[in-house]
Amino acid sequence: MKWNRLAALALSFTLVLGSAFPAYGQEGESGAPFPDVEGHWAQDVLERWHGYGVIAGDTWTGAFRPDDPLTRAEFAVLLNRIMGYPLIEIKHFNDVPANAWYAETMSRLNSAGIIQGDGNDMVRPLSPVTRQEAAVILCRALELEEKTADVDFLDKDEISSWAAGAVGALYSMDAIHGYEGYFDPQDPINRAQAVILLDNLFDAVMTSPGTWNQDVEGDLYVNAKWVQLADMTVSGDLIITAGVGSGDVSLSNVTVGGDIILRGCGEKSFHILPGCDLQGNILVHKTVEGAIRLVNESDGPIPCVQVNGGRSTVILEGDMTSVKVNGKVPVVFRGGTAETVSLSSPEADLSIEKDSSVSSLILEGSAADAAVSVEGTVTGLTVSAASQVTNRGTISSAHVTASGVVLAGTRPEKISMISGILRPKDGDGKALSDITVGK
Repeated sequence: MKWNRLAALALSFTLVLGSAFPAYGQEGESGAPFPDVEGHWAQDVLERWHGYGVIAGDTWTGAFRPDDPLTRAEFAVLLNRIMGYPLIEIKHFNDVPANAWYAETMSRLNSAGIIQGDGNDMVRPLSPVTRQEAAVILCRALELEEKTADVDFLDKDEISSWAAGAVGALYSMDAIHGYEGYFDPQDPINRAQAVILLDNLFDAVMTSPGTWNQDVEGDLYVNAKWVQLADMTVSGDLIITAGVGSGDVSLSNVTVGGDIILRGCGEKSFHILPGCDLQGNILVHKTVEGAIRLVNESDGPIPCVQVNGGRSTVILEGDMTSVKVNGKVPVVFRGGTAETVSLSSPEADLSIEKDSSVSSLILEGSAADAAVSVEGTVTGLTVSAASQVTNRGTISSAHVTASGVVLAGTRPEKISMISGILRPKDGDGKALSDITVGK
């Protein structure tokens, strides 16, 4: 009776679990890849995820062993195949041998804050994953806020205190359901159940280089270098994972209904080619070393680009309606136009290169100690934080609303300021004169 509950629970309990099998293949592969899943209740889903390149069979027999329990190391490997976590630092857990096949992956998930280990710096990599452990890891991976919820399970008292918030978060989202009133928080989940749960959460995953031209109803995760998306629609978000590294991804005649989350790509860039319809924002936060370059070569401006942080320079090329710099990472605006560019982060760093023009450049009050270099054209500049703007191009007008502002280089054609603040200074530290003062 208990095993029947576990099998049925997989159809409604939405968690991310893992597998340690080699990854290969891509959407569109056909055939029966596993000799031991013919007629299995999860056969269709297992074959689809084999096509995604996320799971594969045993090296010698090709068997998937769908009813075997899943270990924590296998969970980590599969989650990394989807999310592409960068290797920031090697973490030496006491129970993870340095030469173990899963050692590097455990370090990747540790750097991302997904797997932390216990008080003895151990992660029990070969122990089965329990449902409550999976709930905790999933909340971390998806950055969900833990919640205190009155979960309606007959065995809710068996949920450990450290997992209650994660289980409550998923329950509040209607992401987990019991079977016959039971949650079975401390029971393991097998491989087939894990893939069913992946299929419930992740709409589509691309792990191999090449071209994808199939519509996706929901979100598409790209974790492969040198990818082209063409003649297709993604109704949800398009997530370019950190696993893309310094690779190149291009979109041609692609519609994206949600946001584009850009965590990977290099200086060869993320290309937006003609025929694209981007209905959400582009959110940039590259978590590995190396510059990232976003190039708009489409028929119109990108609606909104938000640079939220990262580890290296972000280069933006082409026409954009709005650019928001919310992190300290250096941003270079090159060879394009923008209606509005705003800086909201302390120590923000922005360069507007030649042949670039910005209608409205805004340094918000939170952008203290920001540094801006202008070699192109800015029609209107508003400075509301103590910061420095160095002009080697053209600034038609500047309006200052904070003390401690430096306007170095070529003086803006017109300068105004509000009353009650210190006058802006030039690059030599001298207060500027001939300024219009108002409210």
